[in-house]
Amino acid sequence: MKTFVITLLLAVCCAVRGDDTSTNLIAICLLDRPLAQPWPKLDAANLKNLKPVSPPVLVDSDFVAFDSTNHTFVITGAAAKRLSLTIWSLAKKDAPGWSAAPYVHHTGDFELIPVPAPFVLQVRGEPIYAGAFYTSVSSSGFSGPVIMAEEMFISTNVPTSAKFSFSIQLGYPGTLPGTPDPRNDNRIVSAVQTLLAKKK
Repeated sequence: MKTFVITLLLAVCCAVRGDDTSTNLIAICLLDRPLAQPWPKLDAANLKNLKPVSPPVLVDSDFVAFDSTNHTFVITGAAAKRLSLTIWSLAKKDAPGWSAAPYVHHTGDFELIPVPAPFVLQVRGEPIYAGAFYTSVSSSGFSGPVIMAEEMFISTNVPTSAKFSFSIQLGYPGTLPGTPDPRNDNRIVSAVQTLLAKKK
């Protein structure tokens, strides 16, 4: 029954997303490819060649807060659930033996970030940098920006009013010397300021 519920939620989440990337100040898009590594090059030189999934998995309306100085953001419970289920759905492209929905524990929880997943952060439809969603138990490393969730699990019954916090770190498990940091791009700072002003 829990698997059916998760599968139904995934279908609903995919159906209701109608956001056009270009109409959002900030959007985070997953990449349209199987999530198994090796991934395509996620450096600045290859941004234009990446294929982001449409619609974006996170858009303006999903962000409750965004701190461009400390590189953190908060999203709604509905957005967090959509993020998890979309990552799982894309991962299945490379794992046909996987179930239709993520494993639900007896507590009713499933993993918020089920597998590492590459993304592109866009400002007003323009790709600014690429990185990957990660968890603290990921076994593989990554030198670019990584988005880490504060919570490891999300409930099947999470209220839409719930809030989930994330941090954008440089590198996992740590920052490599000489790694360029695209997180302070002025376009991001400006977009965040405008977004927060609209939400007041």
